[in-house]
Amino acid sequence: ITTVESGSTGPKGVVKGIPNGGISVSVKGYHLNSIQAPLIYVEVDGVKYNNTCDVESAVKMKCKSPRVPLDKLDFSKNDKGDAPLELDFGFIMDNVTSVMDLSKRLHKPFPKFLMFKNPEYYQFSEPDHIKYYKSDYLTINGANLDRASEETDVIVRIGNGFCNVISLSRSQLTCRPPKTQPAAVLSDGSIDNNKIPDVVVSVLGRLNFTVGKLRYELPTTNTTSF
Repeated sequence: ITTVESGSTGPKGVVKGIPNGGISVSVKGYHLNSIQAPLIYVEVDGVKYNNTCDVESAVKMKCKSPRVPLDKLDFSKNDKGDAPLELDFGFIMDNVTSVMDLSKRLHKPFPKFLMFKNPEYYQFSEPDHIKYYKSDYLTINGANLDRASEETDVIVRIGNGFCNVISLSRSQLTCRPPKTQPAAVLSDGSIDNNKIPDVVVSVLGRLNFTVGKLRYELPTTNTTSF
């Protein structure tokens, strides 16, 4: 293995993840297609947590960062609240010992795996968490949104429609809702055009946040202008 890195942004050669796992990790090397079932792992207090890799060619494969239970990670160890934990990592590839413990190597060790806190999306601050759609864009606030995940990792649903994600920063996501109000999706999966749709943010299909409801028309009561 020659290089291991996460995502399309940020420093090259840095591997990142979140406790819930699923962050894409790109791996380059040689003879990768000779391995039957490669795994990537991170080590926490002597325990290895792994996830699968898909071999794309003899020189490339894609892995998903491992999931680690939150109660096994102590982010309070860091002086800075948003700093990542640095974990040892490596690969399990049949009996190839040279790809294990890459960050523990004495000669040219790989940078350690950076475990960031899970992203958190906040509910709308409006009464009953109902936001009225007034412009071309919808902004959703949160914390740790872009530490490991990228725009392509996030899906925003408004009822049975989608809000096209156009930017993601540390504390805000911005997306473009459909031009007309989508129908609400009920708990049984059925559609209701008469209800206000929920706004749900999904990160890698593993973390889901219902942040409120989005109503397109302005309220008919309380017409006082400001």
